[in-house]
Amino acid sequence: YYDYSPVNGKMLYASHFATSGAGPGNLAVSDLWMVDYPSGSPTALIPTDTVIEALWAPDGSGVVYIGATPTTYELRYRSLAGDERLLASNIAPTWGISPSGSHVAFTRETGYEMPGAPGLFVVSTAGGLETMVSSADRHGAGSIEDRPMWSPDETRLALPNYGFAPGDLVIAAVDGSLDTTLGFTAEVA
Repeated sequence: YYDYSPVNGKMLYASHFATSGAGPGNLAVSDLWMVDYPSGSPTALIPTDTVIEALWAPDGSGVVYIGATPTTYELRYRSLAGDERLLASNIAPTWGISPSGSHVAFTRETGYEMPGAPGLFVVSTAGGLETMVSSADRHGAGSIEDRPMWSPDETRLALPNYGFAPGDLVIAAVDGSLDTTLGFTAEVA
């Protein structure tokens, strides 16, 4: 199970538990299916074991997912009509869609065997150039549930960063005007 959209009544899931890895860091991959709850009718969106994770766009019009190739991990957008576009490559599996669905925040991190400077980046779901908003490196640490969290007005991001002890919360402005951290006191760290 990847995600459910209350807007379109569809669920994203894998047809089987991931039993193999792919890409430069050998991350677990599976296929991508969609089922329509009103009809129960399943549809294969990506029938090959190349999908690491997928989420619905907030309006239910498309899917953002991470796909594995032999040399990289790609952040991709796929509309329900089947139109697909590459948003970014050489990414880590740490990402989140903005509340409006217009942008995706993602990380590049050391530890995934890919080139590129580590940091927190933002890219439009329509495609285009990505913007680095923080140079924080998570070093491949944390869990799959750690993802960039958007402010409701989409001007700021918060990102858990446990790439070093005791860990902190990266706070960054989407326009690049702020890149700071909130740390934990020794008592709670």
